[in-house]
Amino acid sequence: MSIDLEVLSTRAALITPAELDAAWRAVSSDPPPELRRLDDGMLASWEMLLVMGGQYALHFAAGHAIGFGVSENRASHVDERSYLAEFGDAADIEDIADAWARAGHTYDFTLSGAYWRRDVAEMILAAAVTARVVGGLVSALEPLPTGLARGLYRPDDEFLGRAGISR
Repeated sequence: MSIDLEVLSTRAALITPAELDAAWRAVSSDPPPELRRLDDGMLASWEMLLVMGGQYALHFAAGHAIGFGVSENRASHVDERSYLAEFGDAADIEDIADAWARAGHTYDFTLSGAYWRRDVAEMILAAAVTARVVGGLVSALEPLPTGLARGLYRPDDEFLGRAGISR
C-alpha cells in the first residue's frame, strides 16, 4: 500500500534543494532529508533546479526514503478547477485554481511498502515545507494513518497538528 500527497504549487519557478533545506531547518530540529535523483542516485546540488517530470527520493537520517517528483499539470491532464471542486467549495477556489494553473506543476510525494508512523509524519512535514516555499496547498488524496482526512490543507501549524505532528 502506498500513501500519496500532492503539493499544488502557485509559484511558477521550481523549488531548489537549497530552499527545501532552509525551509526544513526552520520547522524541524531533525536533519533535513537528502534529495537524490532516481535515475542515477546522485545527490542534488544546492543550486540545481528540479526538472519538470523529474523523479527524486528524499532520504531521511533514519534510513528510509520517500518518492518525490514534479509533474506538469498539462502532461497529467489536470483540470485545476475540477480537481479542487472534488475537495469541497472553498471560497477562494477560483483564485487557487488560477494560480495553480499559471504555475503549471504539482509536487508529488509517495511512501510505499512497509512504513512506520514516523515515516508518514516526515512525508507530511516534507509536503508542508514544500507547500510553504511555493505558496501552495497540500492535497491528501486519501485518509492518512495519522488520522488526517482526505482534503486540501494550508501548510500551517494547525495542519501539522491535525496530521499528528508536534514540533
